[in-house]
Amino acid sequence: MDISSREKIREHAARDIAHRWFAYFEGKNKNVSRQLEILSDDIKILHASSYLLADGRDSAA
Repeated sequence: MDISSREKIREHAARDIAHRWFAYFEGKNKNVSRQLEILSDDIKILHASSYLLADGRDSAA
């Protein structure tokens, strides 16, 4: 397996993790405290690469 293939696999895995996290995050009446633990303080969460949903861990909560 070459480096390009590994990078594609890693990118796909990262996107899959992010998608699953967002599906949980966007659910109603969910306790997101454990999800917030994995975020850095300076996280930025974008919707469709253009709309800023969260700027920092506190705003993600």
